[in-house]
Amino acid sequence: MTSITIPNSVTSLGNCCFHGCKSLTSITIPNSVTSLGDGCFHGCKSLTSITIPNSVTSLGDGCFHECTSLTSITTPNSVTSLGNGRFYHCTSPTSTTIPNSVTSLGNGCFHHCTSLTSITIPNSVTSLGNGCFHECTYLEEIISPVRFFVHFPNAVRKITPEEFEKERIENECIEKERIEKERIEKERIKNECIEKERIEKERIENEFNSAVDKRVNM
Repeated sequence: MTSITIPNSVTSLGNCCFHGCKSLTSITIPNSVTSLGDGCFHGCKSLTSITIPNSVTSLGDGCFHECTSLTSITTPNSVTSLGNGRFYHCTSPTSTTIPNSVTSLGNGCFHHCTSLTSITIPNSVTSLGNGCFHECTYLEEIISPVRFFVHFPNAVRKITPEEFEKERIENECIEKERIEKERIEKERIKNECIEKERIEKERIENEFNSAVDKRVNM
């Protein structure tokens, strides 16, 4: 089986739908399809290109895992996130377009995309997974929004993958520290309120007991 045309009656392609179809070179996905499951094309090593229709809103984790011949990847504007390991070990594409609809890139999203030389992350992206570009050995530059970098003043910055990962980790540490400080402050305020309440209750009890003692001694 080298090519497949999905009929219009199909609305989703399930998990591991074409897993290990090593001879598959092309596939036509109709506009009726809205989702591609986890590992949908995992190991389709002869697949050279694929067009995902705008009807698709969900791409599962590892959707194109080990599609080593896939040279062209176009993600439609209907997709809002790229799942974990979505292009893991896709060793052929040199570039990919991330649309402005995407808000997050999953863990290891482009892991071991060894031919990828540059990538532009749009301003819509607010979350980057761990090891997003791990082992992208030829990736020379990442153009990314400023929010992913702690020390750079420019709105857009071109940096190496190593610098990118370093800044991502630093940014993550700063965010964790901020959250921890907030937690400690909330705990301090809570304990302070509990102590004030205890003191007030003690004061009221003492006043009450004092009043009772006075009446008894009259």
